[in-house]
Amino acid sequence: AAHQMPPWAGQGANSGVADVHNLAWKLAAVLKGHAGPGLLSTYDIERLPVGRTAAEVSAAAADERGLITMKKSLSLIWSILQRAFIVSGHGYRYSSQAIVAESTFPLGGISWRAWSLPSLALALDGRPGSRA
Repeated sequence: AAHQMPPWAGQGANSGVADVHNLAWKLAAVLKGHAGPGLLSTYDIERLPVGRTAAEVSAAAADERGLITMKKSLSLIWSILQRAFIVSGHGYRYSSQAIVAESTFPLGGISWRAWSLPSLALALDGRPGSRA
């Protein structure tokens, strides 16, 4: 479950805590006999798209040498505003078989558009797997 994140944009800790939570409850369920070992295989399906998106947002802050520049910083701010719900650790939904019966959202269930305030409320609808 370990991964590396770029040191800027503050995504590593958020992703790490969510990764640990995802894995911890699954391990507990398997060890207590409440779920089969197959539940553990859903970790990558659920967390990889979220982690990849967080890494892409973080990497957008630096140039090709790893330096943070004003141009890149302004670009990052705009990118973060467009993906505010994802950057805050919300706005994604696990759609693996461990949580819901069928997958309807690609990329881990990201279903929010920055330019549409009504979609903010729709993203927090309490469906199984959503982070509301």
